[in-house]
Amino acid sequence: MFPFDLKRGIKTEILSKILILMCLSIAIIVAYSYIKSKEANIETAEGFAQKLNSSSISQTSNYLRTASTIIKNAAMLLKDQDIVADVNAPIMRYMLDVLRTTDQIATLTFTSEKGVLIAATDLSGFSKNLLKSEMVTEGDGYPLQTMEEDHKEKNDTYYFDRNGRYMSNRAIAENIPNFRKLSWYKAAANTTKIVWSDIHLLPSNNLPGISCSMPIYSADNNLKGVISADLTTNDISSILNEMRINDGTRTFIVNLEGQIIADSDMSQNIPLINTQPDEATATTILKASATNEDTNLSKAIEYYKNTTKINGSVLNLSFNIKNEKGEDHIVIATRFPEAFKLNWKIFSFTPIADLTDKLVSIQTNLFYISIFILLIVITFIYFQTQSLSEPIVELTQEASKIRKLELDEGIYLKSNIVELQELSNSMKDLKSNFTMFAKYIPKGLVEKLVHSGQKATLGGSLNNITIMFSDVESFSTVSENMLPEQLMLHLSDYFEELTKVIMDNNGSIDKFIGDAIMAFWGAPEVDHNQPYNSCRAALLCQQKLRIMNKYWQSVNKPMLKTRIGIHKGSAVVGNVGSSERMNYTAIGDSVNLASRLEGINKMYGTYIIISQTVKDTLPEGFITRPVDIVTVKGKTQGIKAYELVGLNGDPRIQAIPPEHQVFYTTFTKAFDLYISRQWKESKELLQNLKADNDTIYKINDRLIDMYIGRCDTFLTAPPPDNWNGVTHLQEK
Repeated sequence: MFPFDLKRGIKTEILSKILILMCLSIAIIVAYSYIKSKEANIETAEGFAQKLNSSSISQTSNYLRTASTIIKNAAMLLKDQDIVADVNAPIMRYMLDVLRTTDQIATLTFTSEKGVLIAATDLSGFSKNLLKSEMVTEGDGYPLQTMEEDHKEKNDTYYFDRNGRYMSNRAIAENIPNFRKLSWYKAAANTTKIVWSDIHLLPSNNLPGISCSMPIYSADNNLKGVISADLTTNDISSILNEMRINDGTRTFIVNLEGQIIADSDMSQNIPLINTQPDEATATTILKASATNEDTNLSKAIEYYKNTTKINGSVLNLSFNIKNEKGEDHIVIATRFPEAFKLNWKIFSFTPIADLTDKLVSIQTNLFYISIFILLIVITFIYFQTQSLSEPIVELTQEASKIRKLELDEGIYLKSNIVELQELSNSMKDLKSNFTMFAKYIPKGLVEKLVHSGQKATLGGSLNNITIMFSDVESFSTVSENMLPEQLMLHLSDYFEELTKVIMDNNGSIDKFIGDAIMAFWGAPEVDHNQPYNSCRAALLCQQKLRIMNKYWQSVNKPMLKTRIGIHKGSAVVGNVGSSERMNYTAIGDSVNLASRLEGINKMYGTYIIISQTVKDTLPEGFITRPVDIVTVKGKTQGIKAYELVGLNGDPRIQAIPPEHQVFYTTFTKAFDLYISRQWKESKELLQNLKADNDTIYKINDRLIDMYIGRCDTFLTAPPPDNWNGVTHLQEK
């Protein structure tokens, strides 16, 4: 805001007039530029769409022409040959060679006047259900069928691999339909040229497609049969998809009856598993795509028909339509060449909004630039006022950053006003002092406390939280072999990386205790995914530490291994200490238990142990196994402890291999047998698992031998009847 006097002077009056004039000029320039640019964009898009339609037609024609060439070659090859249903016959080899070298053909079929059918199919066009019904997989290559009407004992399917080598065969114990009664056969048998069918369901894979057929006559002009190639419209749809102007463009190929031949969005390529080939009428095909068909298409077809009735057939027709949502589309309709006599049309729909979005962005930027120029003029007039207000605004922003503990950036304000410069220098010193003291407190925790609005007063409240303790394995040995200065830097690198992981997973760092870290979830901010976040953080900490250890080993620094314990329960969370020095922390039995769980890792040879309360609330994906039922020192009630092994399905965490999951599942079964006093069965299962571990899993595991020893003990001297499997730990 700029200061305006209540009684305007000449300076304010001039500014207001300039402001009105410039705003009016900007509005006229931006509007005129937008209208003219929009017209140019649409005109360019129409020309480009026409070219793409022509290119799509050209590629589609080449695609169809390949099939017709193959059929013509087959007709010439088979004209003077005796066609027999034998696996080594030339027609069989020709069909296989065609499928191996040509991607377009789904099925190549020869049907004779004597009722013999020979068909070779490319399994890559099959749906999963159809492959299952054939009892083969796509990798099996090509099935080649030979059939005779009313002689089902002669019906066989021969399977060839991708290199054309024979693999196997099986009999087809069923009669085949009379394919000579189908429309494509009759149409081909009544001519001497290539015949293209209407769209129908292909018998091989129940996908919409078209057939290219040609009769084969003997030397004495007797009809021997019809050779036919089936093509799915999926490939034609792919051509349309590749030739779109942009992602919003949608292109259809339709025939004279308005059937959808191909769709750039692949919407019609839906296999109709339960539909028989002879039921593949135009209505059936249209229903297959009706769920995804754009309502614009019917409008466009109707408009095209009405226009061509009046003006005659045209190569390209451009027009606009509005869909049910009121969105304008540019439609380019192009007819196919008459060489194939298919009477197809190609319709491309491009939302006008897609063509003008970038234009709107440019105009918006132009508007902002104009406003910026306007502000420069106003700023120039009120330069002296701005020289006072801008530093104040900047200092206010810096004060807000300090309040939010955003201390990373310095203050670089310069002002000719002495008081403002002194205030800037004082705030710069304040920010520097805060930055220094922030190193001694958990910054993330303070930020959460600030955002939560809690006051810094002594006392706390009972919260259900998840607590994590970590501790470096054999840290005394590590510290003995390093100078204190080196040890401090090494440990700081360790804390730095693990702290980032914990905070990135919504955790609050409570404190660093020597080489240990205490963190918790659920306070001061509510966290409804405490167990998930804490366990994920623990796994990421171990994963990060493995990476760091590789680096430390390469630079001759000692590697650090950490043990982690996690427990969820009630604890008092708040400020403890004195009025001069407070610590926001959590206290209670749950905190002590988390610390004890971290400590018992040493006994069991594990690195992450979680309690039953944590395990019970974990979502699917986490891999755990029971470790023991323990009572820690000072407690009488046993708790079930689990080792946290991994998390599958998280892109940042390395997945546990399936064979290792088998290892942990088997161990869990053995543990359950142990708890249910079936020590003999448990021991046998553990011994087998140990043998498999030595040869297959190769997991460094201490628990197998431990529980084999326990089973031996209990088999020799069974515990009392009230034994509940609890292990009483005497060490902290």
